Amino acid sequence: MKLYVMCASVLWLFFASFLARKLGCLKKVLICTIITYQIIYIVWRAIFTLPIHYGIPNAICGIVLLIAEVLDMWKLVIFNLLFYEPYSNSLAPISKPKRLPSVDVFVLTYDEPIDIIKKP
Repeated sequence: MKLYVMCASVLWLFFASFLARKLGCLKKVLICTIITYQIIYIVWRAIFTLPIHYGIPNAICGIVLLIAEVLDMWKLVIFNLLFYEPYSNSLAPISKPKRLPSVDVFVLTYDEPIDIIKKP
């Protein structure tokens, strides 16, 4: 039973990611699915897999690893929220300047004589 659920979840993610790339209609559903899977994993990890009963060093290492996974989940949520809506790039109007600025490019090297550096 558990193997069927895992296989169905993986197939759903592949199918949804393919459709999100091709059609763009399932992007929000895919993002919500990924965040939901990540929350379920973190809750499972915190409740069932912390080695609290195996000594203090094991408990400390398990909690540190759980904190790292929570921070990674937070990074995933922030990244997905940033790209939840499509970005529209609008061009700002540029007026034609009356006079174009001039730019001097000056590249120094190690042993330039001082008269090259000073502008006449």
